[in-house]
This record gives sequence, C-alpha cells and structure tokens, in this order.
Amino acid sequence: YLQWLSIKAAIRIDKRNKKDIITDVGIIRLAERCPNLQTLDLGGYERVSDRSIIRVAEECSNLHSLDLYNCRDITDISIIKLAEKCPDLQNLILGGCRNVTDIG
Repeated sequence: YLQWLSIKAAIRIDKRNKKDIITDVGIIRLAERCPNLQTLDLGGYERVSDRSIIRVAEECSNLHSLDLYNCRDITDISIIKLAEKCPDLQNLILGGCRNVTDIG
C-alpha cells in the first residue's frame, strides 16, 4: 500500500501549468484510496484548498509529514482538522499559506 507520495515530479509533465495539475478532486480521490499514506508533498500547488486537506485528515490518520508550502487556499480550518485527526503528524510545512493564522 502507498505510504509516501511527492507530487513534485508532476512538474515534468507541464512546467508552465504546474499550478493547475493538482486539484482538490485528485487529492480527495488519493486520500480515499490510500488511507495508509504517511507522507504527502503538495508544496507549490496553489489549487489545493481546505476541501481536500480536510479529507486527507479524515482519511489518512497515519499521516506523519505534510508539505503545503504555498498552498494559498489553506486556512486554519484545515490545520485544526489535521490536529484533531492526525495524532502522528510530526512535520507540517505551511510557508506561504497566508490564510493560516495563530488560531490554526
């Protein structure tokens, strides 16, 4: 079963449209089908939002590491859900997530 996934290799597919390659729909499907996921790197994908990260938190409770660097639509709602549902989360990268505040 899948435990680790970095989406950064997808930039080789289309460097110009990197922001549009990964969306909430794909992340939700990944979370539903890979509940044992421990590491997920979504850094740089601006179309990832609370909708998919909440689903990741709900479906992938074994998550240890999550990179959300520059995912600008992430808010405190996602961070709170991750804290509630992913007790083993040790590494969370939030640089560039301007909608995350001290509340999250």
